[in-house]
Amino acid sequence: MDYVYSGEKSLRATAMRRNKGGDPTKRARRGYKVDVLIELDSLWKPTIGCGEVSGGLPRCSISKEWADTLKLALELRDVWALAQDELEGVDATKLVVWGFIVVERKLRIYALVAAGGLFHFLLISQTSIPSSVDDLWSAQVAYLTMMAFQEKLETTMKVLCDLNRQKVMFLRSGYKRKFVQEKQPY
Repeated sequence: MDYVYSGEKSLRATAMRRNKGGDPTKRARRGYKVDVLIELDSLWKPTIGCGEVSGGLPRCSISKEWADTLKLALELRDVWALAQDELEGVDATKLVVWGFIVVERKLRIYALVAAGGLFHFLLISQTSIPSSVDDLWSAQVAYLTMMAFQEKLETTMKVLCDLNRQKVMFLRSGYKRKFVQEKQPY
């Protein structure tokens, strides 16, 4: 993982979706505030994952847990849609965006994929977070779960870099310039 920002950070993907088609000088809207933001560290800095912490001990209410899960789904959808917009000219429909949520002493890992014109928000894994120093089994399982999450993020990074490389090759071919010139009526 290249860059992980923790604390309340504004999600650029949501801000761009909210401000699309509007005049930003009249009223610009900020993106969702995420607790953990994971970005790729390169010239192009796409967001590759998000995380939410939905209360600690004692457990948060069921409505707060549901609201944060829904918020994570919307954040991942906006990240996926922004990647689609930025990778114009390349088929990026098989992109998978990852996120996690922490509720009480449970860690849940989610994936967002698009298939058949619909977004699918899937619970991939749920594990217990250790509640004491002596809870070695939960610590090992939580560690292995986060390592698997990191592997999934690295796979997403490789896919994004490959798609970006395809986009550059597409732009180099001159197809887009010809296509844009043909579309202009004047």
